[in-house]
Amino acid sequence: MERKKMTGLLGIFFLFMAGFTVLSHAADSFGIARVSVKTMENQVITHQVKGTGKTEGLKEVAIFVEEEQKVEKVWVREGQKVTKGELLIQLDLNTLEETISRQEREKKKLQAAIEAAAENAETEKKKQELAYERAQEDYRQAVENGEIDLANAQQEVDLAYEKLNDFYAEEEAALEEQEGQDPQTQEDALLEEIRTKEEAYNQAVEKRNQEVQEAQRAMEDAQLPITRDSTIETSRQDLQQVEEKLEKLQVLKQKKGKITSPAEGVICGLNVKTGGITALEAAVSLAVSERGVQFIMQIKEEDRKYVEPGQEAVIEADNGEREVTGCKVKQIRENKEDPALFDVYLEVPAKEMEISETGEAVIQKESQAYQTCIPLSALNEEQGRYFVYVAEEEESVMGKEMVVRKVNVTVIEKNESYAALTEGALTSDQKIIVNSNKEIQEGSRVRIQENE
Repeated sequence: MERKKMTGLLGIFFLFMAGFTVLSHAADSFGIARVSVKTMENQVITHQVKGTGKTEGLKEVAIFVEEEQKVEKVWVREGQKVTKGELLIQLDLNTLEETISRQEREKKKLQAAIEAAAENAETEKKKQELAYERAQEDYRQAVENGEIDLANAQQEVDLAYEKLNDFYAEEEAALEEQEGQDPQTQEDALLEEIRTKEEAYNQAVEKRNQEVQEAQRAMEDAQLPITRDSTIETSRQDLQQVEEKLEKLQVLKQKKGKITSPAEGVICGLNVKTGGITALEAAVSLAVSERGVQFIMQIKEEDRKYVEPGQEAVIEADNGEREVTGCKVKQIRENKEDPALFDVYLEVPAKEMEISETGEAVIQKESQAYQTCIPLSALNEEQGRYFVYVAEEEESVMGKEMVVRKVNVTVIEKNESYAALTEGALTSDQKIIVNSNKEIQEGSRVRIQENE
């Protein structure tokens, strides 16, 4: 009896122990993190750059209106589509008439000024011609008078020498006839007369040269070109501008002050308003689609390295309901307003999109194929260094268990889904933890979820 009792108690003990073991395993299982693992795989890292934007015409037309015209009404707004010949601006006709009258008065004033300047120029020309003729006559007269004066002076010198020679030849007779006169005194008087006559001759030469030189200079001065009066040329230029402006104003009057669109397009700029006054700048800027359209999108600075001219792009238009393919990157520029952005210009196939359509463009750039790619969710970063967790099998008192090990890695390239690692850090069959339902660290025990 006692033996049976002991056997029963022992059975109950082992039954309780088995139950406790099951409960212990269940509790341990509840505390272990469940993880998903993957091995490295062969992947091509693809970088996808997205950006919103809108289309604009490849050609922009500036519409100018004569300045200082009062705007009666502006019929369009910025961003509005217009057809060829559609009314854009209505000008005030009274202001237009006043401007035309003012320009006509200015035209008459300039014409009168030009005529007066031309008459003055003709008078000056005749004066110069007359001055030259008189200078020529004065020159001839100066030469002629000078020659006469020189001849007379030379004759006086010759007569003085003749008297002296006669004195020497008839010295004795002269002394007898002129008793009481000293012969030396008479000779000195004759020599003095010669000196005086020669001095008079020299003065005649000097006078003649001076008069001829002055007459010659006067003749040269009379030949100098008349100083051109720039006033007449300026007036002619002003007159040409007035006539051109008047012609444009007359055309505007014939159109009853209506400014219409020269082509089909979209208003991309307005520099006038109802009741305002027109200025020198273009009143309207019109983007026309006759040469096609381009799509302009903005991308972040960090995405710039993935976009190059010539790359293909796809635009999702009509809120994603329509896909425009065959687009290409034409050029890339820094954004003028935000230095952290870049403007990307895409060529759009003809007739695929209209001006001012919005959409989202997608540009993809594929790198080389890597055999060491892991999902981005497996990659961890600590103090600027990357690492992954791997699950490795170990023996324990509880049997075989999966334990977490930390492995440092180096990233070659990555995108929003995958990262390519340098070879050697991991083997192709290592179980890389990509997801965990609990926080894990090196040494943590984990349970691998199958089929995930």
